[in-house]
Amino acid sequence: MEEITVYALKRHASTTAKTEARPRRQTLIKLLGVLARTIWVWLVRRRTRRELGTLAELNSHLLADIGLSRPDAWREAAKPFWRP
Repeated sequence: MEEITVYALKRHASTTAKTEARPRRQTLIKLLGVLARTIWVWLVRRRTRRELGTLAELNSHLLADIGLSRPDAWREAAKPFWRP
C-alpha cells in the first residue's frame, strides 16, 4: 500500500512540475520575441539615421523632396538608435 502512495506522490509531483514549466517556457518565448523585435527596430533606426546623415551632407534638393530641411535631417541623424 505504501508503494502505491509513493508512486502516486511521485506521479503528481512530475505532472505538477510539467504544468508549471509550460507557463515559464511560454513567458520566455514571448520575452525572446519582444527582445528580437526591439533589436530589429533598433537596427532599422540605426541604418535609416546613418543614411539620412549621409543624405544631409550631400543633397539639399533630395531633402526637400522628402519634406525635410537640412537641420531637421541632422537632428534626426544625431538621435541615438534607441530613441524613437
